[in-house]
Order: sequence, then C-alpha cells, then structure tokens
Amino acid sequence: GGIAYAEKQIEVLNREPVANFTWMPANPTDIEEITFNASLSYDTDGYIANYTWDFGDGSIGYGKNVNHSYSDDGTYTVVLTIKDDDGAMATISKTIEVRNVAPIANFYYTPSQPYTYEIVYFYDNSIDLDGYITQWIWDFGDGSIGYGKNVTHEYVDNGIYTINLTVIDNDGGIAYAEKQIEVLNREPVANFTWMP
Repeated sequence: GGIAYAEKQIEVLNREPVANFTWMPANPTDIEEITFNASLSYDTDGYIANYTWDFGDGSIGYGKNVNHSYSDDGTYTVVLTIKDDDGAMATISKTIEVRNVAPIANFYYTPSQPYTYEIVYFYDNSIDLDGYITQWIWDFGDGSIGYGKNVTHEYVDNGIYTINLTVIDNDGGIAYAEKQIEVLNREPVANFTWMP
C-alpha cells in the first residue's frame, strides 16, 4: 500500500502564426487603389490579434484587409507583420510592381481646311493622369518634323496629309495620335493687258 508521487514541469510552446497576403488588382497602376488581403494568414493554436502593414513607400496600415494607393510608379516591398494571441510574431514581405499609366495623346488644328502656304496652328490637348508630358514630336506627313507642345506649319502643296503626334510622359510612357488634314489648292488669279 506504499504510495509515491513524482512531479515534473512541461513547457508547451506556442505555435507561431503563419503570415501571407494577396492584393488586387494583380498588376496595379499608380492611379488605382490596391486592396491588400491577409486572409491567407493563420494561427493553428489561437488567433491573430494584430496585422501591421509597411507598404514600402513610408506608409503604414493596420487591419486584416487594407487599401492603399501609391503616388508614383515603381517597385515596392510590402511587409506584413502579424501577432497572435500569445504574442508570437511572423513576417512576410512581397514585391509589388506599380505600373505607370501611359499618357493619352490628342490634338487639334486650325484652320480645318487650310490653303497651301497658309499657316496651320497645331494645338496639343494630350493628358497624363499620373504625371506630366515632357516631349511632343509632330510628324506633319510631308517630311517635316516639329517639336513642342503647340506648333505651326505651312504646306507647300495641296493634298491630304496624315499628321502623327507622339507624346512622352515623365515616366517614359508613350502615346500616339493620328489625324488627317486636307490642304486646299489656291486658285490662280487671272489678269491680262493689251497693247496698243
């Protein structure tokens, strides 16, 4: 009937959480709002108590799902740090490429039907949604090239010409616009004299 006891301590460790996340849209631009989703993160022996986001551009966010917009295109490293209910932490980083939005090229000219040797005024009304346009290249369709936002040109012969405008933005994005112009022939001037 003898009785004996033995006592020992056992330390049961907390399992660290697993961090993971996705984002939408998959190929964002710098004018889009991006949704970051940490639903793929989990904790097998508890729950995740905190989500902290470092978006790589100096901005910080908190929560399981967050929205963020980048002010400029580029490659950014996004870091998600999670903490479970027992204080264990896990971190994951992913690289996101934020694309530039190309400019939209457009222009108009006046007069709409010029005559030969008449000055034609070409006006740019292109836009760039995420920056500004730095270069304008005009192809007047008669072998002549012009540079600048607004330009002028004279055609020496009548006919229909195709004008091409190329614009380049501050991030190297390129856009094109093409229009046709009809240059009218100048009518001759009749006159005569007689002798005697």
